[in-house]
Amino acid sequence: MPLNLHWRPASGLAALISVLAAVVCVNVTTPTVASASQTECFSYAYACTPGYDATNTEGTWAWSHYGGSYAVNANGYHNCTLYAAWRLEQNGLGDPGNWGNAVEWINHTSHNGTPAVGSIAWWGSEVGGGFGHVAYVDQVSGGSVHVIADNYVGPSSNGYTDSGWIPASSVDAFLHPHDLPVEPPPPPLTEANLLRDGGFESGGLGWGVLGPGFVNYTSYANGSAHDGQRYEESNTSAGGGSLYQDVPVNMVQGQSATFSMWARLAPGTTPGGQSVTLCLWALSGGNVAACQNKVLTTAWQQLQATTTMPAATGSLRAQLYESSPGVNYDFDGGSVGAPQTAEAVYGPAATSPPIVAGDPVVGQALTCIGASWANEPTSLVDGWLRDGSPIAGAGAATYALTNADIGHMISCEVSAENDAGSATAVSGQVGPVTLSANLALGAGSTSPSAGPAAKGGVLSSSTRSQCIVPKLRNMTLTQAQMALRRSHCRLGKVHHTSVARQGQRLRVSKQSATPRSRHRSSYTVSVTLTAVR
Repeated sequence: MPLNLHWRPASGLAALISVLAAVVCVNVTTPTVASASQTECFSYAYACTPGYDATNTEGTWAWSHYGGSYAVNANGYHNCTLYAAWRLEQNGLGDPGNWGNAVEWINHTSHNGTPAVGSIAWWGSEVGGGFGHVAYVDQVSGGSVHVIADNYVGPSSNGYTDSGWIPASSVDAFLHPHDLPVEPPPPPLTEANLLRDGGFESGGLGWGVLGPGFVNYTSYANGSAHDGQRYEESNTSAGGGSLYQDVPVNMVQGQSATFSMWARLAPGTTPGGQSVTLCLWALSGGNVAACQNKVLTTAWQQLQATTTMPAATGSLRAQLYESSPGVNYDFDGGSVGAPQTAEAVYGPAATSPPIVAGDPVVGQALTCIGASWANEPTSLVDGWLRDGSPIAGAGAATYALTNADIGHMISCEVSAENDAGSATAVSGQVGPVTLSANLALGAGSTSPSAGPAAKGGVLSSSTRSQCIVPKLRNMTLTQAQMALRRSHCRLGKVHHTSVARQGQRLRVSKQSATPRSRHRSSYTVSVTLTAVR
């Protein structure tokens, strides 16, 4: 049964000749493309395998087991096992020994039906004249996988490389000798860098490709990245194409944004006028763009373009165009900086929950000491909960306990909101609420912190008239003012150590009073602000 693996030009190609040698790859007729493909490629050279031309594997353990005479075709060296082994070696797998023909690989490593980036797609004896086939998995998306393969045909015929998206269900098994580690989600985006995975540490998360031709791209971690561990390598077909990423913003007419990226020709490429064009588009009205073109060498160079918004803009497009089809280009360290604040694009997120201070005794007042927030909330609303359910009419930072609270657990919540969304943070519970301080302390207790009143985050003794200093480090001035006000403190002198430039924000680096220290109500706390990215 044909596999949805090999993509051919629109005119189609005849079925490849049968397998002639011992170490072989899949040999199938032209299939129907199973799903929309970002990278559809077929080449009798190495256009579909960026960074690989078979001969550059000489001296590796992959070449010693699967190269040389095992990979000779009429047009050079091509072998599915050589390419798959080389990618595993690039990813850090030590020499596991010779695993034989592709069909035998399944006997030497763990395998299942679940794909992963860095795994090997494997087909058994039903293909390749019984010798099987292997391909490298460099992307996984839902029920589809993107595979890249070199293909052996025989010493009298032309081998080829190919790549494209196929259904994961069309693969017999996925081998897992050395999967790439699962990257954590990128950190919350801020105005300092609005690009998602601008350094390609997560394999190009958030990036896509545009025609009219096709674009092959994959990420490598071989010690030559400009930033971090990984970089992106790509090439285009004769029809041309580009890498791009759309970035949500909330900008007004006259504001500006800057797109920056490091680029080079892949090591081993002979410089000959190949260039790359970097553009930043404002996707509003007439779609205005600013671009920079630069002729590249094999040394990293930075490109940068700044676009001024012609009108209110909700989306930017960062785009990279390569001038020379079939040439491998490398990209790393990309960023988009814009002057809008984070709350214009990303909803608030609690970095620490609120805390309830006070004694859970009828007649006493509890205080909700606020949560810490990321992404600049513009409003904060307090609420109180009895056994997890909202208490009607309790919407202030303090709450006076009543007989209705006896025997129940009390907590507070803080709801934050900005232009992009809202979120709620809930404290731990305190209680159960009692009629008197003696009952709250419990038999044998001598202080409020010794008995049940200390459960759920209670701070000993009533704090109605006290300033309990919050931790202000890394807050903006607005956040610090709100936190101090909620903690019955006041903002004092504000000192500056630097001036914020584009892509930077002023945040608290020092405060005059120790966090959690207690003072009289309206105690003054001074802060020092430092510009950070």
